[in-house]
Amino acid sequence: LTLSSHEPFEVPYDKFDDKVLNAMAFTDECVGRMIDRWRDSPAWDNLLVVLVADHAYSYPYGIAYNVPLRHRIPMIWTGGAVRGPRTVETYASQIDFAATLLAQMGIGHGDFRFSKNVLSPATPPRRFAYYTFNDGFGVVDATGETVYDCTAGGTILENGPDSGRLDVGKAMLQATYRDIGER
Repeated sequence: LTLSSHEPFEVPYDKFDDKVLNAMAFTDECVGRMIDRWRDSPAWDNLLVVLVADHAYSYPYGIAYNVPLRHRIPMIWTGGAVRGPRTVETYASQIDFAATLLAQMGIGHGDFRFSKNVLSPATPPRRFAYYTFNDGFGVVDATGETVYDCTAGGTILENGPDSGRLDVGKAMLQATYRDIGER
């Protein structure tokens, strides 16, 4: 957990004049040093380190809170337990982390109803990333992007052909809220 990359963005680092960029660079350097230390330790060969953000930040400045680019975050798997370099282009969300990680360890992930193993060729062909924001959601897949704003009462962004993204997003929003309510 890195809180240095959150407000008030005050860190002991002065690489950039911009407080946000400076805080992000500080976090990046700290994570890099941590990885370097682990790489030099005996634990490295069996270690899996997964780096993923819990949310994106409005940078570059001026990106609206509901735009897909603002919600695009990397997931990096590193460590000696990783067989080798690989880029996964599968559309995925943070909710897919649980199924993906557990499947790599040979552990069932059926309790994670909304999670899919993005490394499995058996994953359904409908690969998408789903995200929410206050009063809405977005769905991104290989055909385009759809953003729905509940306050506006409709779709506020639609790029690409109608591939059912709106229905997928509505179903995910309803199902996840129902699931939360039943717990």
